[in-house]
Amino acid sequence: MTRGNHNMAGNRSFAAHVWPKPLERTMSLSQQSNRRIMFLRVTSANRVRTLLKGLSILLIVLALGVTAVMNSTASAQEVNHSDLSATIAVPLHDGSRMIDLYSPDNHFHVILSNHSDTVLHLWREWCSWGHYNLSFEITDEQGKTWIVSKQDKNWTKNFPDFLELSPAESLVFDVNFNPKIWKDSPISGASGSKKVVMRAIYRVEASDESKKAGVWTGEIASPAQEYVLNW
Repeated sequence: MTRGNHNMAGNRSFAAHVWPKPLERTMSLSQQSNRRIMFLRVTSANRVRTLLKGLSILLIVLALGVTAVMNSTASAQEVNHSDLSATIAVPLHDGSRMIDLYSPDNHFHVILSNHSDTVLHLWREWCSWGHYNLSFEITDEQGKTWIVSKQDKNWTKNFPDFLELSPAESLVFDVNFNPKIWKDSPISGASGSKKVVMRAIYRVEASDESKKAGVWTGEIASPAQEYVLNW
């Protein structure tokens, strides 16, 4: 009995000190598994946040790039018309604006002025891209209104050529209304004098060449005023 009791006591001691250890190991493995799962979840979440952040930055960069290209294109082709003005430079004399065109050497001036703070590209007059840009709207005393524009010409040499008009600079055109140069000239025929209301029109149409060179496009006009033409 004593021996059996001793064995039973030993078994109880074995059960008390040996069996709980696998249970402790099982709980430890479970905790480790949970920690691994939590780590993987946190890592995945961080990766997703990093990926979303990267995509957001990429979209912002692309948006800024598209905006810059659009602004660059706009600035090259759609300059505010108030940045450029046209004036017929004929001051008053004895209450009239007299334009004497008695000989081919006589002329008056049309002035384009750059009022912006940037350089404007304008077609030069000698090439076909600039030849037709300046015209005049004229109304005589009988109320007839018509457009005076450049005659067509044969181009032996022609390519798109522009000049750079800096801020506060002006471009001056010499105009003589010679019928050989100007179609529907108001001074064609015999010598005489004519009172007209006139304005200068500067118009440039958009084209592949103007886009490539960043040339100003649009239409402006001088104020309509009364002039006396003598020829």
